Amino acid sequence: MDDDRQDWTLYETNDEDVGPKLWLLRDSLPAGLDAKQYPQAVVIEWTYADEGLPDAATLATMHRFEKHIGPLAGHSVLVHIIRGRGVSELCFYTRDTGDFMDGFNRLMARQPRVPIAIEFLDDPGWEYRRSIRANLTPDPDTTP
Repeated sequence: MDDDRQDWTLYETNDEDVGPKLWLLRDSLPAGLDAKQYPQAVVIEWTYADEGLPDAATLATMHRFEKHIGPLAGHSVLVHIIRGRGVSELCFYTRDTGDFMDGFNRLMARQPRVPIAIEFLDDPGWEYRRSIRANLTPDPDTTP
């Protein structure tokens, strides 16, 4: 989707209360990116089941969707993908949610509908990203 994910780490968890989860987190921001210029978080959630991880067919459909919206990386930065407990979550940071959605709608105009919900967060300090990283990294960085 967004570059070839060389600067990402995959974490696997299996908490008794939550079940299995896969966390794909960006380790650092692209070179030259000024996080202050991307103050809006866009969280896309795809509900696929009541619990657990997606089956192979659903996962393949998710991968096609993610690849299809890959060009949004020109207007935003993808910071994580989390799958588990019946939900897949993608989180982008963008300069402008209106521009992001215009691009998203253009890319998805002729594509099959997918079961997603989109939430926007005013997050100039990238606190949501930090909170996700704090769940998994022993020493989360202090920069976005």
